[in-house]
Amino acid sequence: EFINTLANCRFLEMLSVYNNKLQGVIPNSIGNLLSTGIQELYLGVNNLSGNVPPSIGNLRQLTTLELNENSLSGTVESWIGNLTQLWLLVLHQNNFGQIPSVFSLTQLEVLDLSSNEFEGPIPSSIGNLQQLFLLDLSYNNLDGNIPIEISNLQQLQLFLSSNKLSGEIPDVLGQCT
Repeated sequence: EFINTLANCRFLEMLSVYNNKLQGVIPNSIGNLLSTGIQELYLGVNNLSGNVPPSIGNLRQLTTLELNENSLSGTVESWIGNLTQLWLLVLHQNNFGQIPSVFSLTQLEVLDLSSNEFEGPIPSSIGNLQQLFLLDLSYNNLDGNIPIEISNLQQLQLFLSSNKLSGEIPDVLGQCT
């Protein structure tokens, strides 16, 4: 496993293995082996599968996490709340079934959750992400109304296409710049 060889890289700030042919599960030890000072982690566009290990929550200095275009599944659990420095989270094109609980991550600017298997309504707590300027929830199975709390995000680029949303578009969205 390549990840074990990184245990001695105590000052590692960025790891990118983006767009390779890595396969299998992300090792449970990843959050214990990588430097606790790592800020950017790019594991996207590979053949990774299984759940995202909770030990990633140990990497509390992460500002960027890209796990897109893999075959990851399960749920992104409460450990995501530990990543309070995160400003970019890209999980598109996986097989997650539930929108991750990212609503305490007040530094988030980019949140791409498109092309997953997310079901249910868009949580109204999305309005807590005051720094968010890009939200992509397209190509999921989301239903219900668009929550009016999205209007709290004044400079938002919003992508909701190819879902099962219903109701009216909230008038308050017209207030967004």
